[in-house]
Amino acid sequence: MMMSNFLLLVMLGLLVQESMADVVLTQDPAARSVQLGNTVSTSCTISQSVYNGNYLSWYLQKPGQALNF
Repeated sequence: MMMSNFLLLVMLGLLVQESMADVVLTQDPAARSVQLGNTVSTSCTISQSVYNGNYLSWYLQKPGQALNF
């Protein structure tokens, strides 16, 4: 019984630690230029799952324009 309680506490500690960690979004490459009229794409990865009411959103902002939601 003592060992199972210990394992439960360890597991809960790991879950709390994971839920409090910062989510890191990495874009590769960090910046990209393209000539007007050409298509551009980029690749992004996220460090962990997004859950518990947290959302990941993408926004587009063209030069001289407001954010496009």
